[in-house]
Amino acid sequence: MRKTLLGAAAATLLAALLYATFALVESSAGLGLLGSVILEEGGKFLLLAVLASAAARRDGRTAIGPALCFGLATIAVFAAIENLAYFLAFPSSDILARLLWSEPVHLVAGLAEAFAASALADLPGLIRRSGRRDGRAIAENLATIALAAAFAPGWHFGFNLIADKAPTALFESGSPTFLALVLAVGMNATAFFMLLRYFTQRVFVGGYLHGSS
Repeated sequence: MRKTLLGAAAATLLAALLYATFALVESSAGLGLLGSVILEEGGKFLLLAVLASAAARRDGRTAIGPALCFGLATIAVFAAIENLAYFLAFPSSDILARLLWSEPVHLVAGLAEAFAASALADLPGLIRRSGRRDGRAIAENLATIALAAAFAPGWHFGFNLIADKAPTALFESGSPTFLALVLAVGMNATAFFMLLRYFTQRVFVGGYLHGSS
């Protein structure tokens, strides 16, 4: 219980630090919609990559899964803080609708980045072995990293663009309508569970849950 509470506190503090850093850079640089998305997703991928790589070096590949789960929890808290900050700046009764719109987007993008971070953490061991089979695995990992690096900001930017340019059937006065929420939750739930399946197979099955073998 104590370890769980400490982990939750650490994730919350790290998420607050992430939000403060992103907000400072965005306001100082005057970033637009696309620039803000690239900054946020780049920063979140960097966080996940550092956590996964550090865990792998310290405790082996079986430690990557728990480290990435901590990173994903941090991303979830970050999204909640971002929505809370928006609510404090622009108080309205639609905070729950905004949260239902944006939180799943962050989780889907974060899960894609976690998938890529696990591939990145595996690279040093594969490169050291450098067998023919390992060469194919290196190419697959690099492809995974490239695809996730494109998917995560693209997914986030797409939903932000919809929120910014959507017709009134989807957004009214900056708030998602019921139709918009149904569509968004459905799309994000589908993407999330597809990614979660592959993430679990890659990071946990045969790894953390069943030992290093």
